Order: sequence, then structure tokens, then C-alpha cells
Amino acid sequence: MIADTTESEGDSLYIDNSSYRLHWNTKSLYAGWSSSEKAKINSEVIFIDTLTKFILPVPGMKTSEYSRLHTGWDLNLKEGEPVKSAFDGRVRFAGMNNGGYGNIVIVRHASGIETWYAHLSSTSVVPGQSVKCGETIGLGGSTGRSTGPHLHWEMRYKDVPLDLAKIINYGNKTIPKRELKVKDLTGDGMLALTHHKIADGDTMESIAAKHKSTRERLIRLNDLAPNYVLTPGKYIRVK
Repeated sequence: MIADTTESEGDSLYIDNSSYRLHWNTKSLYAGWSSSEKAKINSEVIFIDTLTKFILPVPGMKTSEYSRLHTGWDLNLKEGEPVKSAFDGRVRFAGMNNGGYGNIVIVRHASGIETWYAHLSSTSVVPGQSVKCGETIGLGGSTGRSTGPHLHWEMRYKDVPLDLAKIINYGNKTIPKRELKVKDLTGDGMLALTHHKIADGDTMESIAAKHKSTRERLIRLNDLAPNYVLTPGKYIRVK
């Protein structure tokens, strides 16, 4: 993952200078990594040296785990309670999402990982703003698809959700490993939440029908040419 590295300030040992340039989308939750780019992530390594400075975004108890149907942790909080950035980074997205996330802040970090903070009552940062570990980025709430005040917190790499429990030791609030293989944090099951693995005989129309979408939407999501030829074994984004 880290090819062009420089020594950084403070506790971060490495900075990947491309992390804040590639697919820097401030208008959408998803940065816009292509299916071909995502198909390569299983061979990549995330260097956690860049995330040595860490806190949980809120001190509340964890009430929901990561699973195929829930791509993050839910943490208890009170309405209006400060929500803090878990690591140093830069805000990529901040604002209201019309889907289930409600008010959300997305922070990208030097490792390439992004952390997502959802259901906020308000945000206090803007895209492009640098934030430090522990800095308040918004206030807790229950916006979007939520049954009560809590923080829905995710980690993603190239738009693909990661299993937080394989990165963070929740008991002692630390990140024990210095580097992690992406394939150990995702796998086909997790990629399948947002992507379809192309099989022999698949067409754009059949994939769209299976995922209650349209051919046109799939082309837009994946930034494909209208005459794109599907390749069995590769992934195509459907959400």
C-alpha cells in the first residue's frame, strides 16, 4: 500500500502521500474506487504504523457488532455528546446523507483507511479539513435510519468495509498489530455487501435485476463504457 513514504510529525511513522489525492470525492459517501481497483485489495497490506495514535470516538458501550448485514460497530452515546476522530486524518465528506446514515462525517487517514461516523445530530468539520486524534468532529444524535441516539462507526478501505474487531482490541482500546493484510479484514463475504462477483452467463441486465437496480445505474456506479464486457471472476459494484 505504501510506496511513497515520508517521515511525519508526532506518532505517525509513515505517510502515503497518495492517500489524500486518489479518489478524493467530497460529494458522495463512496470515494469511487473502480471494481478493478477493488479486485486487487486482497493482495494489499495496510500499514497501521500511521494509526498509532488512537481513541474510540465515544466512550459509550459497544451495543452492536460487525456482520454481513451491519458493517460497523454501534456505540452508545447521549444526544449532543461530542464525537471525536479516532485518528489523525483529513475530512473527505461531512453532511447529511439521504440514505440510512443520516448526518455523517468521513475521515481519511494516512494508511488509506477511512473512518465513518454516522447518525450525528450535527457536524463541526468541513471536507478538506485536517483533524487530530481526539478532535471533535460532530455531535451525537439519531439522524437517518436510527431507532435512538447512538454512533454507527465504520472503517473502510477503498470503499470496502473492514471488520473492526480484527483491527481494534475493544477491551483495552488499542490496535495491537502494526500491519494487516486486507484479505484478512474483508473476504468475499464482505465484498459481497456492495459488489457482485461476475459469473459465466451474467449480463448487466441480469446483475441489475438480481440487485434491484438498472443497467444504467451499474454503468454509472462503476464508471464503465456502455459497451463494457463483463469478465467472470471480477467484481462489479452494485451498491
